[in-house]
Amino acid sequence: MIQASEHAGSDGDLWFRYLYKVIQNAETKLTNDDVARLLKSHVLTPFQKATLQDALTAGTHKGSRFTGES
Repeated sequence: MIQASEHAGSDGDLWFRYLYKVIQNAETKLTNDDVARLLKSHVLTPFQKATLQDALTAGTHKGSRFTGES
């Protein structure tokens, strides 16, 4: 995901495509340690960190998009 964040840069659409590859239907390929490292990383932009956290949080607009919740 670090490489994905560097590749996506400021391209939000591309970042969402990377997120969707690792977070789908209430399942994630990321461990809690992975998420903690990503959120502490100096490589991810504030936007990338916020959207990653939202995508993993049930009940948020972005979280619903990834988990399939209504």
